[in-house]
Amino acid sequence: MLAYVSVAVATVWTSPDKPRPVDRAALSSPVDIDGWITAMSFPQRLELTDADMTQTQVLLGRPVHVLDRRDGWARVAVPGQPTPRDPLGYPGWIPDAQLTASAPTAAGNAGGVPVPDAGDLVRTARGFLGLPYVWGGRSGFCVDCSGLTGLVHEVHGITIPRDAGPQALDGGATRVERGALRPGDLIFYASEPDDPSGGSIHHVTLYAGDGAMIEAFNHRTPVRVTPVRDAEYWGAVRYPAPA
Repeated sequence: MLAYVSVAVATVWTSPDKPRPVDRAALSSPVDIDGWITAMSFPQRLELTDADMTQTQVLLGRPVHVLDRRDGWARVAVPGQPTPRDPLGYPGWIPDAQLTASAPTAAGNAGGVPVPDAGDLVRTARGFLGLPYVWGGRSGFCVDCSGLTGLVHEVHGITIPRDAGPQALDGGATRVERGALRPGDLIFYASEPDDPSGGSIHHVTLYAGDGAMIEAFNHRTPVRVTPVRDAEYWGAVRYPAPA
């Protein structure tokens, strides 16, 4: 069955037993994501990654498939965030209090999303500069590397996989040689950059032009513009504009 996110942004957790006392502000309705991020120490933010606590985020009004319910939690799959892990969408758990059975009422029809050009993708990505890195972040409050690139594309009506490796290997993307990079292309980094299988890809950025890229790098570094790095460079892909 479908349910809909009823808070500004719902964080999707790996399991209901993952949240800590410091995470209460992210579990409430209404939610306080800014308060959650501010309350966490650096080690607590790092623990989200190291302990595999969070998966992704879903914005207000977006649908989720509810697969199960347990003790005030819903096990969900998030459509619009493709993953090899589940054909229905990105999996995880959301507090029941952050979901509603009622579909949101559309305020009107804007006539579809305008077809973006490369500059549109870069301008959108620049709007996230300075946001904190939070593992699983995919909102205007916080992002991780693939959360940033996925959200930038979603704003322009382009659906791409949720995680970096699948973004690189998706059949809907075209591989781009380094000398042919253009703004809006996605650049990938891997611990084994010569492996074409992409199995060791661990990071994705968005090319901004003139040898620079926009990235959500790590927990100590807000979203930034930085030169394209040579070390661990795996390759780049380009996603087509929506038909």
